[in-house]
Amino acid sequence: MYPMRLRFAWLLMVLQIPEVWAGGQVPTVTETRARLAELGGFVIEEAEGRGPKAEGPPYVRTPREESLYQLARAPREPVREAIDQGLKGGTKEEQIGALTLYRWIVSSSGSYFPKEPLNPSYLPLLYDLLARDDGSLAAYTGTLAGSLSLYPTSRETILVYMALAEHTADAKTREDYLLLASGEIGIDLPIYKQTPALEREKILADFEAWFAKNKNQIAFDEGRSVLAGSRISTRPRVLTQAERQRIRKDPACVLELLQVSTAGMQVTDARAQTLLNQCGEALFGAEGAKLLRSMKPEIEKSGTATFDQQMGLAAARAQYPMIDAGLLAVAYVAADDPDPKHRELAKKTLDDIGSPEDITRVLKGETKEVRKKAMALADEMNETGG
Repeated sequence: MYPMRLRFAWLLMVLQIPEVWAGGQVPTVTETRARLAELGGFVIEEAEGRGPKAEGPPYVRTPREESLYQLARAPREPVREAIDQGLKGGTKEEQIGALTLYRWIVSSSGSYFPKEPLNPSYLPLLYDLLARDDGSLAAYTGTLAGSLSLYPTSRETILVYMALAEHTADAKTREDYLLLASGEIGIDLPIYKQTPALEREKILADFEAWFAKNKNQIAFDEGRSVLAGSRISTRPRVLTQAERQRIRKDPACVLELLQVSTAGMQVTDARAQTLLNQCGEALFGAEGAKLLRSMKPEIEKSGTATFDQQMGLAAARAQYPMIDAGLLAVAYVAADDPDPKHRELAKKTLDDIGSPEDITRVLKGETKEVRKKAMALADEMNETGG
């Protein structure tokens, strides 16, 4: 009972959303800016290992967390204006606090405080602040760079990450920015905890050399990386009838391959190869499946696919609606496949990637029976708490 009482007390505290600061006064913009600077100071302390650690049970928020909660639940107009003024003319502490709060309320689900819409005018401001940053305060640079993740990835963002990696004197920071840049492009650098230091350095240096050679050929379409010359539509296209028939031929295979691939599929694994040969085109499209098969000899030879192969795969995936293929496979299993294992796989996939809007869109053009059974499977999940 004791933990339950604590949880209930915590919920009451969170749900009591104040409209004013202590004392009953609506905060002014000036007061809010001071609180943002204070928040920025807490962020710097934690980044440098000087701040207090969270304690519990019962859980006690750190000063940074408490400040975030207070600011997030405060009247939004003065908060919004304080963020704007702080970013455009505040100290580094104030800008750190403003961006920390801004990122939190933009990314919020809106359960306990209002979700803030993304402000497109802040993206060029972030680029400008990064261009003028001397790199003397790691928490400041990291907050600016991290805030770029709120916006669709662009070539300019990748160039910023690569420049930060080039100019830092800290090896761990350099690696972090290179991994961030490669991940945004769609390249998987094979660096793990157990990777030896010299091997890590070679992988990072190889990526830097590849990027320097190919940076003018890298482009982005609404955050999706492609090689220059790879044409993809502004919005992901719908599946053709031929592609739908390909998925319906073996939907259980499509679902298993999707689960294997999202769990970190190695194309050299025997099971992955079997699935890829059996239904790879149905899940990844003809070009994507072809590229995955072409990677096997290179991976067996050197341990990883070439950067060009990975970029080609990223472009191919951007052109083919893989998630739609998975959702359609869920519907076909619901309609035609009574195998309990396949139905559980369909439920898991639906739980992982499904949304009412996407399901409705993908099922357009399917028969009434398929739509009916697909929705029945979704209802079955809801009844069992899925």
